[in-house]
Amino acid sequence: MTNENLRIVFKGSIINGLQKPDLSFINLAEWCGLSEDQYYELMEIVSDIDIIKDCVHAEFRETFKVDNFAAGSDVFFKVLTADVGRLRQEVRETILSYLAN
Repeated sequence: MTNENLRIVFKGSIINGLQKPDLSFINLAEWCGLSEDQYYELMEIVSDIDIIKDCVHAEFRETFKVDNFAAGSDVFFKVLTADVGRLRQEVRETILSYLAN
């Protein structure tokens, strides 16, 4: 993916999880057209961050790391894509694959 074609679709941190660019909560299953029940079933199997990392249409970029606070450390990131529609379809297929196993 070339940088000029990329747009931010998600942000977040390891502690806070995946979020919309405005940092509000994102239900990844509902984002790609699946049910809330499927989302909760999925979260028992794998994290939303791992799902995004599995997708070739997503570019996962760490933005910074914090190592010196009482709770430990955290890594902040953003997720970019050149094609939101393709990413949405790939997320859906990835989720369904996890749920099928």
